[in-house]
Amino acid sequence: MDIADAVADALAEAPVGTFSMAFTPDSLAVPRFTLSEIKTLHVTVVPASVSITGSSRGKDAWEIQIDVGVQKRVTQRLVEPDVLALAALTEEIVDYLRGHRFDALPRVAWLRTQIDPLFAVEHLEGVGTFTSVVRLFYLVHR
Repeated sequence: MDIADAVADALAEAPVGTFSMAFTPDSLAVPRFTLSEIKTLHVTVVPASVSITGSSRGKDAWEIQIDVGVQKRVTQRLVEPDVLALAALTEEIVDYLRGHRFDALPRVAWLRTQIDPLFAVEHLEGVGTFTSVVRLFYLVHR
């Protein structure tokens, strides 16, 4: 959870104007929201997975994956503009976190980022909710 908390803190501490929409990120182990709660924008940071491989000098390489979920209900008549604005916010989050270093976690190095899905069509069609997931990959030698 340390890295997930650090990601949430980094997003919360971003300079004003970094993102096109205001939000307060949450770091949660198990994110669960009702549809009524998703009426407001939710940016949720969740530890996703860990892969461990052997490395040099008796240390292991830990690849830690952190997901950043972006969710918000969209109105039926504004689906297209809402989706485009929320997709742009998702890309702003990616841009801000790309290569970001955490002062409190000096051994943590950013590896790569992927957005999958950029937005979940089944969430839009099924429950009228924009959902995008940014997956961040970090490397730690232990």
